[in-house]
Amino acid sequence: VAEDGDSALALMEIETPALVLLDLVMPGMSGADMLDRMRADPRWRQVPVLILSSKLLSLEDVKRLEHHARVTLQSKGVWSEAETISALNRALFGTELLPAHTSALAKRAIAYLHQNFFRPLSRWEIAEAVGISEDYLTRVFNRELNVSPWDYLNRYRILQAQHLLRNTTYPIGVIARQVGFNDAAYFSRVFNKITGISPNEYRSSSL
Repeated sequence: VAEDGDSALALMEIETPALVLLDLVMPGMSGADMLDRMRADPRWRQVPVLILSSKLLSLEDVKRLEHHARVTLQSKGVWSEAETISALNRALFGTELLPAHTSALAKRAIAYLHQNFFRPLSRWEIAEAVGISEDYLTRVFNRELNVSPWDYLNRYRILQAQHLLRNTTYPIGVIARQVGFNDAAYFSRVFNKITGISPNEYRSSSL
C-alpha cells in the first residue's frame, strides 16, 4: 500500500501488481495522472484498476479515464462492503468486463448523475445526455456497476443527504429537495430502505 502516486509507481517497478486501487484525489499526482503513467508503460497497460473516489465527478474527469481499458469507477459510500468485494473480483479476474468505449458510456452517465442529482431526472434524459437509448443505458450500466442507473442515483442522493444531516440543521423536507426529492415522505422511504433507519434517526445518531 502506497500513500501517494510516486511511491506506488516505485513499488510497481519492483513487482507488477495484480490489481491497483486508486483515488482520483491523492497526494502528489492525481489518480488520473497515475493512470496515464501506468498505461504509458507496456508492463502495466493491462493491470486492472479500480477507482474508488468521493470526488464529485465531472465530464472532464471521466474523459481522462474513458480511453483506458480495464478501469472500473466507483464512488465511495455508494457501495456496500460485499458489493465492493464483488467489484474487486470482477476487476481482478476480468469477468464480463466491458470494452473501454462501452465502459465509457457508463462512466459518462455517472458524471451526469453527479452533476445533476439535486434536481428531478428521468431515465430518458440521462440516456439522451450520454447519446444512447434508455434500454441500452440500463444494460451497460448494469454490466459495469451491477446496479441500475436509477438505483445508483438514489444511493448517491442519499449519500449527499447523509452529509447534510450530519453537517447542517436544515429540516428534513429542505434536505430532501436539495438532493432531488420533491416528496419528503418518499425521500424518507428511500432513505430508510438504503440505510435501514429514518433521516431523523440518522441525524440523532450522528450528534
